[in-house]
Amino acid sequence: MPIQRIMTAWFNDPYTTIIADFEYDVQLLPTLSHEAIFQIAVANALGEWIVPPSSINHCMSTLEYFEKLKSCSQQHRRGNNTYHGLLWKGQIAMHYGNVDEIPTRGISWNEIGDMVDSYTKVSEPTSLSYTANMPLETRELADFP
Repeated sequence: MPIQRIMTAWFNDPYTTIIADFEYDVQLLPTLSHEAIFQIAVANALGEWIVPPSSINHCMSTLEYFEKLKSCSQQHRRGNNTYHGLLWKGQIAMHYGNVDEIPTRGISWNEIGDMVDSYTKVSEPTSLSYTANMPLETRELADFP
């Protein structure tokens, strides 16, 4: 039944039904929270970007970010072996470039918030009555403050 509600919202309310895609490390997410996320993309049901695919600027150098990922990985007993060092270097290279003193490039969480805020001010909110009992993943953008 939930897929039917999603499809109904998708077709009936395409401006207020969104899909979000994140590149992150699931094992580090509970510890690092938002810092475990490398990239984000958010679009409405029409395929219009609300937040275009972007790396996250964590306001630190790529070297600091690498050390934080490696340290957290050690805390989760994933070890301090060569594989994990290469894994984090690969993730940083894919999203930010070399591991050195350059800052993590991309958009900040504040900028992401501004993009979502700007989009919600332009879009017409829909009735919240039928979405209030839906699971979180099927709620519409207009449901959130």
